[in-house]
Amino acid sequence: CVGICYKGICFPIVWLPLEKRGNSNTEERISVIEKFTILFGKLKIKCLTADREFIGFKWFSYLLDQEIYFRIRVKENFTVISSKGKKAPIKALFRNLRKGEVRVLSRQRMICGVRVFIVGQKLHSGKYLILVTDKNPETAMDDYRLCWEIETLFSCLKTRGFNFESTHITKLELIEKNGCCSGNCILLVPYYRRMASCTKAYNNKEAWTMRYKYFSIWHELLTPYCFKS
Repeated sequence: CVGICYKGICFPIVWLPLEKRGNSNTEERISVIEKFTILFGKLKIKCLTADREFIGFKWFSYLLDQEIYFRIRVKENFTVISSKGKKAPIKALFRNLRKGEVRVLSRQRMICGVRVFIVGQKLHSGKYLILVTDKNPETAMDDYRLCWEIETLFSCLKTRGFNFESTHITKLELIEKNGCCSGNCILLVPYYRRMASCTKAYNNKEAWTMRYKYFSIWHELLTPYCFKS
């Protein structure tokens, strides 16, 4: 799933149901990104944030070739080559940090066969939050912190209101349709709040104008994708 982080929640835009357990593979991730860029273009992507499962040479190479900036977390025991040319867990590069302190390594390192910047923070729990990025490492940590908003989305879909898992749906076509309906409901929430305030403060005409604009925009954006043969 590719979503847009906005004011505390991630709005799902493009997704791909999987006929398997576990994580997506590189080809599936690329497919989702390409669907997004067909709809909105690469210039709409400020940066891509992702968790520790989303690594690999082919994946990183694709993002670099497409000039899609990324901030991706890696496991703290991930093996890297130190400045002395020896293999070491990546957390060893940040072992001298105090809790809460952030460090940006001054030069790029080789990760999964590509050269990237590495940013690390020692958490108050004693564990490490380590990111790899291709551009502007100074802002990588702040950008990555938006990633928690997708957890808010999953919480809404799974338990808080939508209870998707309680449907026990297994057919991919129905899963995709359910995701489309749930996603649009989440998208509607902030707009309906504004519509309600317009109705109270002004008149119904302005509220209905906002409804018309909202549905017109999403119809224009999503119709080529939803009904493409």
